[in-house]
Amino acid sequence: MKLLHSAITIATSVCIATAAPACAQEAPQRIIHLADLDLGTATGVHILHNRLEGALTGVCGDPYERELSMRHIIDKCRKTVMRQVGPQIAAAIERGRHLASTQTTRSLTAP
Repeated sequence: MKLLHSAITIATSVCIATAAPACAQEAPQRIIHLADLDLGTATGVHILHNRLEGALTGVCGDPYERELSMRHIIDKCRKTVMRQVGPQIAAAIERGRHLASTQTTRSLTAP
């Protein structure tokens, strides 16, 4: 069962650049597409988490950054973004599970 909503946009106002002109640019954003995922399955949820990780890296930077000061900024950015999109991700997974269970129930009760 596929999810009806097609995407979640990840963006942040946290500026991870060190130069002031770069901070004045538009905040980076990524779109996580959901329409092709079956979030009623573990595989669909796993793919969503992989896409989320890629989007977080694209918006905030590499979480394995070696420079400690940048790693702190990246961690802060990732936490900020997850506070923003975490509820959307959880809701999408819950809808997928609900749709899957509804479909299963219909299949079991059909004559």
